[in-house]
Amino acid sequence: MLHPHRSRLIMPVINERFVQKSPLRNADIIVLDLEDSVPHTRKIEARSYLLNGIEIASKGGSAVYVRVNNSEDLLWGDIQASISPRLTGIYVPKVESAEQIEEIDNFLTNLEVQHKLKDGSIQIAVLIETAKGYMNLASILQSSKRIQSVSLGAEDFVEDLQMKINNSTAEALKNIRMQICIAARAYNIVPMGLMSSITNYTDLEEIADSARLAYEHGFAGNSCVHPSNVEIFNNAFMPNDEEVEEAKQLVEAFEKAVREGLAAIKFKGKMIDIPHYEKAKRIHAQYEIYRQYEDMKKEARMHYEYQLKGV
Repeated sequence: MLHPHRSRLIMPVINERFVQKSPLRNADIIVLDLEDSVPHTRKIEARSYLLNGIEIASKGGSAVYVRVNNSEDLLWGDIQASISPRLTGIYVPKVESAEQIEEIDNFLTNLEVQHKLKDGSIQIAVLIETAKGYMNLASILQSSKRIQSVSLGAEDFVEDLQMKINNSTAEALKNIRMQICIAARAYNIVPMGLMSSITNYTDLEEIADSARLAYEHGFAGNSCVHPSNVEIFNNAFMPNDEEVEEAKQLVEAFEKAVREGLAAIKFKGKMIDIPHYEKAKRIHAQYEIYRQYEDMKKEARMHYEYQLKGV
C-alpha cells in the first residue's frame, strides 16, 4: 500500500469551489469525478477541468484519483485527459472482466511513456457494480499490478441483481462485501467499504458505527461524498490509542520472552504466541504509517492556506 485509503472524498471535477477547498479536507484520497456527478451533456467539457483540478487537489498532500466513465465512447478519452505527474491513479467503475483491466493497463503504460512518467506509476482503483463483475472478481484482481484497491458499488450492484434492500436482505449484501474483502486480502489489494450504505451520509453516528464495524471486519477505508465523513473515516479505519498502546506492550513483552528462550507468554490473562506478536507489530506499523501521513498532509495544508492568503 503506497498511501492510506481510510477516506476517499469524491467530488465533481466541474465544481471549482469544491475542488479549490479539497486540499483542506484532509482526505487520504481526493477523487475528481467525471462519472455520476457530471451530467451527460458536460462529459467532454469536464475533461478540460482535470489538469488544473489535479494540481489543486494534490496541494493538501492527498493522493489524487480520477473516476472515469466506463463506456467505450468515453473511457479512453477520460484516461488520456487525466494524465498528470500529480495523478495517483484511475478509479474505474463497473469493472466486469480481467481483459478490460489489462487493456487499461496497456493504455496507461503507453501514456506513461509518452508523458515520461515512471513505468507503473499510475494506479488503478476497481469498483465492482454488477453481478458479472462480482463473478469475475478473482481474475480481475489478478489482472494488473496497478490495482491498489477494490470496493463494491452497492447501489448499482443491488439494481443489477434486481434486489430489494430491507432488514431481511441486508445480511446477504454483507456476505457479498466480505467476499470482496477476502478476495482483496488474498491478492494483497486494499479492500474498501462499509457494512451498510452511505446514502444517509448526514447521520454521522451511524456512519461512524458502520465504519468502525467495517474496520473490525478487515476493510481499510471507504469513499464519501461529503467532507463531514472524512475525519470519521480517518479515525475509524485505524488503530485507536488503546489498541496501539496494548500492541506496544505486547511486542515488548513477547520480545523479552524470546530473549529468555520462550515462544509463548501469558499477557493480560491470555496466552500469546507468534500470530499475536505479528498482529501487534502490524497494528503498530499501521499506526506509524497513518501518523506520518497525517503529519505530511498537515504541513501541506498549511502551505496551501498560506497560498490562499497570499503569504
